[in-house]
Amino acid sequence: MKIKVMEYNIMSGRNYLKWKEVPSWDAPGLIDISLTGQVIKKYSPDIVGLCEVRNGGNLFTNQTEDIAKICGYPYYFFSPAIENRGGHYGVAFLSKFPILQAGTYLVPDPEDEYVEGISETRCVACVTVDANGTKTDVLVSHFGLLEAERENAVKLVKSLIEKAENPCILMGDFNCQPDSIYIKNLEKVIKNTSDGESVLTFSSIEPTQQLDYIFADKVFKVNSHGALDETASDHKPYFANLELK
Repeated sequence: MKIKVMEYNIMSGRNYLKWKEVPSWDAPGLIDISLTGQVIKKYSPDIVGLCEVRNGGNLFTNQTEDIAKICGYPYYFFSPAIENRGGHYGVAFLSKFPILQAGTYLVPDPEDEYVEGISETRCVACVTVDANGTKTDVLVSHFGLLEAERENAVKLVKSLIEKAENPCILMGDFNCQPDSIYIKNLEKVIKNTSDGESVLTFSSIEPTQQLDYIFADKVFKVNSHGALDETASDHKPYFANLELK
C-alpha cells in the first residue's frame, strides 16, 4: 500500500505574496483560501495535515470544508485549539480515505510559563483512516513557540503514538529545528521521513529553516520526501511518499 502525504501550514488562507507587499493581517483581499486549495489539488496527496486553520468568525469561513470542496476530498476533520475572532483556530485533516474515528487532544498549557501575545493553547488531531483496507492512525499538530509548550506537546504526542494500535503517521509545524531536543525525542518513537536531512520549509520565498515535518511508523518505507516550491503561504508544503512494507 502506498500513501502520498502532505503537511502544510496555510497561514489561515492568507496570500503570502500580497502580505509581503502590505504586511497587515487584515488587509482587504488578503484572505484567499482558493490559493491553498489550488496548491493541494495540484499535488493530490492522499492525506493532508493542515496548520493555522480557521473555522468561522471575523473574516474567515469554514476553511477545512472550503479546501475539501475545492480539492474534492470527501473526508475531512477540523480540530479547534482556541476560540479566536468569534470562531475557532487550530489544525485540520483532509483524506481520500474514509475516516473511521477522529478526536482532538489539547496540549496542556505550561503551569509556570506565560508570555502575552506568544503563549497559546495547542492541540493534536488524532484520526484513524481506512487506507485501502489498512487502518492507519494520523496525528496532526502545531507546536507552541515556548520551550515548555513544545515539551508538553512532545509528551502528549509520544503517549498517543505509544498507545496507537495501528501504523502511525505524525505531521505538523513543530516550530523547531531538526537537531532540537524535541525532534530527537520524537525520533525515539517514530521515524523522521527526512532521516537527518534538513528540508527547508520556512519561509517559502527564501527558506532558511525546517519547521514542518512528517514522521511515519517503521512499517512504512519512505520512497521520497521534500519541500514543494509553492508560495501561497509563508511555509512550503512538505510531502512524503510512503509505502507499507
